[in-house]
Amino acid sequence: MLTSAGLTVALLAWPRTDPCGSIEQQLGEVWDPPRRAALDERFAAAGVAHADDSRSRVSAALDRWSLDWVEARTRLCRDEQHGRIGIDEAAARGRCLLRQRAQVQSLVEALLDPTAALSPAEAVQAAAMLPTSEACSDAGTMLAMNPPPIGTEAEVEALRRDIDAAAELRLLGRLEPGFLQSEAAHRRALALDYGPALAEATAELATQEFSRGARERGHALRLDAVDLAEASRHDVLAARLWTAMAMQAAAEFADADTGTAYLRRANAAWKRVPPPIEEQAQLAYVQGLLADLDGRSEEAEAALHRAIALLDGGSSTELPAMYLALATLLHRRDPESAWPVYEQAITEAQRIWGPRHPATARYHHHLALARRESGQREAAVRSFETAVEIWSGAFEAPHPPHPLLAAAHQGLVQLAIEAGDLEQAETWITHLDAAQASLPADDPDRANVESLRATLAGLRNQRAEALAHCERALALWLPSVSETDPRVQFLRSEAASHLTALGRLDEAAARYRELLDAGDLDREREAHARLGLAEIELRRGRVDAAAIQLDTLAEAGPVPGGLGLLQALLQA
Repeated sequence: MLTSAGLTVALLAWPRTDPCGSIEQQLGEVWDPPRRAALDERFAAAGVAHADDSRSRVSAALDRWSLDWVEARTRLCRDEQHGRIGIDEAAARGRCLLRQRAQVQSLVEALLDPTAALSPAEAVQAAAMLPTSEACSDAGTMLAMNPPPIGTEAEVEALRRDIDAAAELRLLGRLEPGFLQSEAAHRRALALDYGPALAEATAELATQEFSRGARERGHALRLDAVDLAEASRHDVLAARLWTAMAMQAAAEFADADTGTAYLRRANAAWKRVPPPIEEQAQLAYVQGLLADLDGRSEEAEAALHRAIALLDGGSSTELPAMYLALATLLHRRDPESAWPVYEQAITEAQRIWGPRHPATARYHHHLALARRESGQREAAVRSFETAVEIWSGAFEAPHPPHPLLAAAHQGLVQLAIEAGDLEQAETWITHLDAAQASLPADDPDRANVESLRATLAGLRNQRAEALAHCERALALWLPSVSETDPRVQFLRSEAASHLTALGRLDEAAARYRELLDAGDLDREREAHARLGLAEIELRRGRVDAAAIQLDTLAEAGPVPGGLGLLQALLQA
């Protein structure tokens, strides 16, 4: 029989299990060596130039997330163990971390799904958006949110897992399954009628709609989501939605008035909750974009510098865009000061996504455009060629070519034409045609090749061939774009010009009038149409009718570009 002293010694000697010492095991079904090996195999089978680099980046991002999550979960465990936090705070932080674990598990499962094609480019972008444990540190904000109705907690957690899984599919470029899952989650959220979860489901469905190109539907849903978030005290979501809407108004739509109104709401929303560093930088970024739209260049430059300073050296995917915005602003004032900033945007993109990633090519493309605008032809060609090389090797069938690949080819074609090298221009057009070989015959993107071939044939004075290419390009574009699209207006104008040269004056005049009647013409297209009609009337010997077109054109102000010379010749 043990004495009390002996019992004490025995208890002290008995091995004690540390409840916080095995937290790493909680990631066993999320990210572990077997899953890493399986992911390596999937990347190895991908036939794109950046596959190996992208594999390394995705694995490294998941490793960093795992370490961060284990550290955060261990801190929470120690805080509970030593009584440093209350039950409610511990529960809120724990739920948040468990949700993040489920979110990353959904991503890894999607990456390993053998029934879905793996896009290494989109895998890198999804990995760059992994959640951070910092989002789970503000228990006060989480506790301020309206709680789920009693008895629905498990249903709410399952709903949120599905919302997050839909988001991961979207980030991986699997838009149709992501949209369907998001729609289903939204229907369940409506039936459940728990405000914060409904706000989250509506916000994700809005983003899905934007990804599908349904902007009006996406915007309406986003407004609904922010109303729901504010009503249910989901303050972080409300603040992020206002910030996203301000960013979109400024960056995508160049709408200073709407962007300013949304930025004001975003700033007010972030006063209710402490904004993380990235959100602080986004607010400064939007402020800079809006100031630039209003012509307040010094204020814009200062705001962009603030945004960059907040994120410099970090992993934010917004950082390259911030450098690009600053470079664009500087280029208008002093091109020489802009070149290092353009290069820094490329450097940041390479650091975040990789040197062969399609997102990085975008920054080479912008540098090429700026070089061309500044008359630096050879440097522009090099940057365009780099963008084309990256985008051409970025995806494999059945993934369509990058949407900007045609624009980069067009830049190279235009530079070749300006240099008088029509053979080189034709070579680039042929390369673009080959890059689009996987597209269906009636895909609107094929219109780019037809449009470029129309331009080349026109320069060679092959009017009938140029007209045929114009007609084919219009037939490809018009089912998906409006008559007021600048590309359509340009082709209609060019087709009328070719008809005039072929002596088909009645058809040409009808085309020019249709163009003018459609409205929404820029000054160059209107001038081209009126000068074309004036030329036709002069060919018919109708001097007075030609004078009417020329007078109408003169009343509207100076004629842009080289059309002024044509105007003077016709007036003579």
